[in-house]
Amino acid sequence: MKTESITTQLSEDLSKLIKQELGYRMLNVSQDYVGGIFYYGIQVGEKPLILTSDPERRYIKYDELSHLGMKPEREVSMQSRFSGEGVLCYLQQGERSITLHQLFKELLKYFRTYLILSDDDQYVLLSLWSMATYIYQAFNYFPYLHINGEKGSGKSQALELLNGVCFNATLSIGMNPAPMFRKVEATSGTIIMDEMEWLGKAEADRNGAVMDVLKAGFRKNAVVDRCGGSNWEIVKPFRCYCPKILAGISSLENVLKERTIGIRLKRKLPEEKIEKYTCSDKNTEMQQHLRDGLYCFGLIEGASLADKYQNRFEEIRGLEGAHERNSDLWAPIMVIANYLDNEIGSAGEEPVTDCMRRLTYQHIDERIETDECENSTVMLAKVLDRYLLNCSEELEEGMLTVMNQEFMIHVNQQPEFLEKQIGVSKLTQLLKTFDVKTKVKKIGGETKRVYIFDPEKVKDTVTRYTSQNESVTQSVTTKTQYLLSDFIKVTL
Repeated sequence: MKTESITTQLSEDLSKLIKQELGYRMLNVSQDYVGGIFYYGIQVGEKPLILTSDPERRYIKYDELSHLGMKPEREVSMQSRFSGEGVLCYLQQGERSITLHQLFKELLKYFRTYLILSDDDQYVLLSLWSMATYIYQAFNYFPYLHINGEKGSGKSQALELLNGVCFNATLSIGMNPAPMFRKVEATSGTIIMDEMEWLGKAEADRNGAVMDVLKAGFRKNAVVDRCGGSNWEIVKPFRCYCPKILAGISSLENVLKERTIGIRLKRKLPEEKIEKYTCSDKNTEMQQHLRDGLYCFGLIEGASLADKYQNRFEEIRGLEGAHERNSDLWAPIMVIANYLDNEIGSAGEEPVTDCMRRLTYQHIDERIETDECENSTVMLAKVLDRYLLNCSEELEEGMLTVMNQEFMIHVNQQPEFLEKQIGVSKLTQLLKTFDVKTKVKKIGGETKRVYIFDPEKVKDTVTRYTSQNESVTQSVTTKTQYLLSDFIKVTL
């Protein structure tokens, strides 16, 4: 009887504990968006405090989180660059020290004063991306920036400028795996990495640990597992999602390139006038002024932007014709551009969304030109589609057998490959995507290498690749329509 009583008590205690744990909402106290509210951790003296976008309760004491049904996701640094003056202004009045229109204009002026970029729209991009770092926890994906330019183009100056205004930014020269894991996990701020020449295709394989973080860390909730403990017996997951800026003179490895938006710097001509950035008191005060405005942007406008992104994604303008990969990458930028156009109005100026739409199409064009392997696969998919449609060969046990050399000659005679012929080894590599096997077979008393096709599997893969290509074609068509529309407007 006594044993049953103890068992019942244990069961009740365990049930209570489980219900209590299940009831908590996990909170990243550096920056988070939970239940329609943005949260930012700050340090007031020795006391941590959580600012919120809830007008009914603008702050929460750290030790009150559990009473409100929340629990810190992990122990993180309460690093914050929100000034005491800015915090007081928000807490006392729920207002910003600078209007949204002024904030955007001042960010544009800030970057134009010190940088020469290859495209005027890129100043707008830098401003919007900096703003987006203050609400990045609301997005499923967040694009990296790749600052690229030859020596003397102002790359280091660009990083100093971004470090001055992006959310909880830290700037480092290169980065080893262990510090990177812990920095992202501890601060959830913007990581800026200079001299990342080793991120090119040839060097990427030798830096697998850092590449794991970079390849996964543009996606919310992504983790990278690492072993620890005295005998490396403990597997610990490290969160790796945060805004990241990569800088170098070389191009990026292909997979990493798909997660980034490029910013190309240009060397200054003698007649071009820009200022030299210095860590003067004036510039430090200006950056603090901008950061205060950006924190208030997150606290006041962030929830509305998050709601549109999460619940009304199809209403985001500027993503017309972009397939899913590009749509994921540009949506955080576009949703802010839309908001600026709606709330501020163009005031006779070009809409911000149109500036970003141009860059999106430019980004798509660059990806089409540089992703040679994928383009070859799409072209081969078209060839295979026609080949299977017109093929009169008999199947053996549902499989189609074709000699390597004969099929290579057929492929190179097609319009897609007339200008750029491919050999058997390249063709064999591309056909692996379509699950085509190669083997040695006796044909007419001679040993020949042949391809073995499963027509159903090939057709399925062909459909997937050609439909994706149609999406790209649609984006180019849409681009042409907008360019024509712009021409008509200018002409009229």
